[in-house]
Amino acid sequence: MRLPEQKFWDDLRETMRGQWFARRVEDRLGAGLPDLLFALRKRRSAWMELKVLPKLPAERRVFDIEHFTADQRGFGLSMRDNGGVNSWWLMTRMGDVDHLHNASIIDHIGEINYKLFRNKAKWVGRLSPDHAESIADVLSR
Repeated sequence: MRLPEQKFWDDLRETMRGQWFARRVEDRLGAGLPDLLFALRKRRSAWMELKVLPKLPAERRVFDIEHFTADQRGFGLSMRDNGGVNSWWLMTRMGDVDHLHNASIIDHIGEINYKLFRNKAKWVGRLSPDHAESIADVLSR
């Protein structure tokens, strides 16, 4: 049986089929290395971290992702500082809602509530081939 993050990757891969070239990174040597490396529309390449939470959090409580490690945050911050906010992405699944954020969200995780986290997303919905073009548009900006 596939683990939640593996299933999330399966859904993302199926949604984005034909939109991008992506490879899942399974590297136990590189602390903080994101889950995916992708190239899109011949002008963008970037990293993406995937995170799955079992359900939507309360809107007003401080929102954090417990398994978003210091190494993962550090990698995202380094990419943002050296490659721009769109060189690293965070895609989260919480219950039946998926969220896509660029690296600017890193500074806010653990300090804002879920409602603000959702509002800062560049895309919110549920992965499906119907959304592939709009997701690709966000990722290629």
